[in-house]
Amino acid sequence: GVTLAVDFPNRAKAAALIGELEEMALAAGGRIYLAKDSLASGAMIATMYPELPEFQRIANNADKDHQFETDLTRRLNLRGAL
Repeated sequence: GVTLAVDFPNRAKAAALIGELEEMALAAGGRIYLAKDSLASGAMIATMYPELPEFQRIANNADKDHQFETDLTRRLNLRGAL
């Protein structure tokens, strides 16, 4: 695969542009790099990562009490519903 990293200043116009770029990546079958993202939605990630339910099953089985969740996992609903 190929990775493209682009940094934008934290401005209102940048958020709209990033949203458009995320939609383009999705349409092209691409994915975003979760560790570098701060704007994606859980719905966007669920669409980009069809194996997410399997990850959720494994993670929730390994951490039944959700002791190791982060702001990222909560924002993107990476662990699924409690």
